[in-house]
Amino acid sequence: MHADVDLVRWLFEAVWSRGETDELQQRLHPHTFHYRDGTNELGPSELTGIVERWRIALPDLEFRIVDIVADGDLVATRCRLTGTHLGPLRGREPTGLTVDMGVMMFFRFDESGLVETWELDDIAGLEAQIDAP
Repeated sequence: MHADVDLVRWLFEAVWSRGETDELQQRLHPHTFHYRDGTNELGPSELTGIVERWRIALPDLEFRIVDIVADGDLVATRCRLTGTHLGPLRGREPTGLTVDMGVMMFFRFDESGLVETWELDDIAGLEAQIDAP
């Protein structure tokens, strides 16, 4: 169980907040399913591309874990994403504005590692922040 929590912490703290994607191939299952606006298969290569795009848009991006709870094969998190909008993001040109978004995620593990993630975020609220005059 602790290894699952440690992996989730590593994803937020090292991968997302510092952009350290080099170990994704070794540490993540090659076929993890991600549920947010439908279902996507999200392996290490796809996640690397997503992290890189977000970190171009928000170079000082930080995911801060507010709560983390583990039960059985699940790890649940409540996080805050913050950063300064200095690159293109979701079709919007840089604004220089600081953004703050709540994110909740569930991670399911089996004997092969992380196999599923569910994400609920306030992307509409983030977009409103960078669309503000």
